[in-house]
Amino acid sequence: MSVLSAAGRAGYPAPVVAALCLLVAVLLGVLIALAPAAAIAVGLSGFISLLILRQPTAVFPVLLTLSFLQPLLLRLIPDSVDYWLWIRRADELVLAVLLPVAIIRLLIRGRVPLGRATLLCIGTITAIGLVAAAMRETPTTVVLLDAFLLFKGLTIFVIAYAFAPSMRATAALLNAVLVFGVTAGVIGMIEMVAPALVRDLLPLTAQGSRGGQTCIVSIFEHEGQAGWFFAFVATVAFSSYVVTRRPLFLATFLFLSLCSVLTLRRKPIVGLVVMVLVFVLLGRRTNQRVRAATLLLVMLLAGAVFFGDTLVGVFIDGYQQYLGGPDPMKVARNAMYLTSFRIACDTFPLGAGFGVFGGYTSRLFYSPVYYEYGLSKVWGLSPENDHFIMDAFWPHVLGQFGFIGLAAYLALLALLWIPVLRVMRQPGSTARRILAFVCVLGFAEALVESTAQSVFETTLSAFFIFGFLAVSLANERTTRPC
Repeated sequence: MSVLSAAGRAGYPAPVVAALCLLVAVLLGVLIALAPAAAIAVGLSGFISLLILRQPTAVFPVLLTLSFLQPLLLRLIPDSVDYWLWIRRADELVLAVLLPVAIIRLLIRGRVPLGRATLLCIGTITAIGLVAAAMRETPTTVVLLDAFLLFKGLTIFVIAYAFAPSMRATAALLNAVLVFGVTAGVIGMIEMVAPALVRDLLPLTAQGSRGGQTCIVSIFEHEGQAGWFFAFVATVAFSSYVVTRRPLFLATFLFLSLCSVLTLRRKPIVGLVVMVLVFVLLGRRTNQRVRAATLLLVMLLAGAVFFGDTLVGVFIDGYQQYLGGPDPMKVARNAMYLTSFRIACDTFPLGAGFGVFGGYTSRLFYSPVYYEYGLSKVWGLSPENDHFIMDAFWPHVLGQFGFIGLAAYLALLALLWIPVLRVMRQPGSTARRILAFVCVLGFAEALVESTAQSVFETTLSAFFIFGFLAVSLANERTTRPC
């Protein structure tokens, strides 16, 4: 079947598809001529574009696979290699290619992924960001790039909604995620006890270390990403256990929780506790809530017995670093939070605008705001060492969009998750309930992570958080978006 005939069967006008194919071919040809390494990202985009026409429901599994492979490739390949940057940016290029196609597909099928209230929140944030950016004369490219990255989760949501697999296929994908999570956990465990053996098989970068102690990194870029991933996949195992009561899922949950703890990151540890507590509060059946509360108590006691000294040291170190210091402005994360509040007050009712505070764009094009508020002299926020500019998500929102923009973003998140919260409390098929639990509990864990990590802007975490949410809602024909 040719591309044009496949496009006709999918409902796309053949002349429009032909014109778009020609335009894209010319533009991508120029791009490859200028930067041959771009062929990696271009090849991925082309493959997925053809997949859309031949097998639309396969798009989500392919994106899921790519989200797994990207961190592994980034850890295997030295960042000095020419095509390393294209591998890092391939996810954004694929999303940019898929978004307009997803919107067209939704319009043809008469589907609406986002309700009026959600669009109002998006419009409010965008209007504040554009007005404030115009007042600061922020370059257009900076504004557009930051807007794309800020709304990356929504982009993934729309794409996943347009190409959502069936509930049966999604259940198989969740099981595949569990298998991958356990495999990554085993690799991480072996890496801790026999790092030389792992490096003989996989040329990974330096072993993870936190506070002078060896920690799990596994196939991921750093222990922060590993900690979030193991915590999220533990949420999948926990959701499967409370719905099916199968011991295998319980064992998987305990193993993945252990892996998350061994990353020695505070956020995933607290996030797992919060996740179980949210289930205890929101679970539909009393016996499920009692089992969850008992499980949490047993886990806390086991953690105190086997890892008490290590975990106490990790949390004491965090207290001394972020709360016990004499000057909070000397700590990058604290300085970002405090300065975002100052910016919101100084620029009320707006903010600093798109692209100038707390996001990747403000780091790529070092923002003058950091000079204005003295952050350029803070370790980790200076032009020479800017690694902690994205150390937390919420300063990005508060600093750029002010108090009104922060309220709009919080409302946006609430509006996205309210429908699936209703699904979680309703009777239904096993797969339907597991997916609803994963969405709600995974979001609760992500909120904890977002206080000290940009989980809503990183592709891997955003895909899991927003992607599975979209699949859940797309399979609920009677649930209207808010």
